[in-house]
Amino acid sequence: MDYGKLWASLIICGFLSIAFTRGTLFLYRNANNGFKLRRRGAVITATCIDVEALDGAFALHYAYEVDGTNYTSSSSPVPTMSVMPGEPLAVTYDPRQPARSNATEYVGKHRFLFLGLLVLLAPTAVAVCIFELLLLWSLLFG
Repeated sequence: MDYGKLWASLIICGFLSIAFTRGTLFLYRNANNGFKLRRRGAVITATCIDVEALDGAFALHYAYEVDGTNYTSSSSPVPTMSVMPGEPLAVTYDPRQPARSNATEYVGKHRFLFLGLLVLLAPTAVAVCIFELLLLWSLLFG
């Protein structure tokens, strides 16, 4: 039995399981935050303070005030630059956690994509972890 190949496979599967698990958690958090904002969010007018160019998209950085407290945040990546710095922007925020917000036009917009990726990624993460455990078992007891 070639233990070097088993160890290499175990290490690769370990990195894959970490990547898939982190991806699953990231998608779950984003989808969950979007659902909470969509369900119980309140719309407020914010001021765009900056537009950051990303790879093929933009992030809108904005400031808003809720109950006398000032907040700054940024939107999910948006496909087009819809506002310029200094212009008003509709923002949906969570009244229970006012620091949680997003540009209103993008709240929950990609929820089906997030859920679809989550449905694909979660079982993949579990399968890779099971495969890794089987590799470890064969390495230790095989």
